[in-house]
Amino acid sequence: MDAAARASLGRTAQVGLLAALAAASGYAFAAVPNVKPISLVLFLAGARVGLAGGLVVAALGMGIYSIANPWGPAPPLVLLAKVAGAMLFAGAGAAIGPSIARRAPAPRVVLLAAAGLLLTLPYELITNLATAVTIGMGGRPLPTLVAGIPFAVTHTASNAAIFGVAGAPLLARFARCARCGAGGAGGAAGAGGAR
Repeated sequence: MDAAARASLGRTAQVGLLAALAAASGYAFAAVPNVKPISLVLFLAGARVGLAGGLVVAALGMGIYSIANPWGPAPPLVLLAKVAGAMLFAGAGAAIGPSIARRAPAPRVVLLAAAGLLLTLPYELITNLATAVTIGMGGRPLPTLVAGIPFAVTHTASNAAIFGVAGAPLLARFARCARCGAGGAGGAAGAGGAR
């Protein structure tokens, strides 16, 4: 097997493993409403395998978790909204993850907490709008959005905390940047081509 084939196989394996980790993180916290470390896993996946790979991880990881959810499968439109929202996390990880990873630990914590908070807001909006349409309130989504506020606040606050506390040390291991990738599995060379 030549080097290009090995690199391609390595990238495919990383995408598959990260998608499995994303789905597993959803199941691990399924009993805790609106605390979703899957969001951080998707952000880290984007930082590790780049935009294209991160989007695949998001689609597979969130798709598997949402279809085989212990609380029941998501309705089709909500499933699409959840996958689209998941792709926001992975896309942001690809776009800003490597840059944040190069920061000193304290600024990294602050930037990741802010990213967790800011990325969760559109996720909540699109999934709650999809829920409104699904339950026949598409023409008047405001009551559904208002009813979702407590859940959105919990999800947003917990994501800010998870991103800041757990994301800061993990990002340095996951990102595809020269400084932080040197010690991680595969490093910059292993992940850099998977954009």
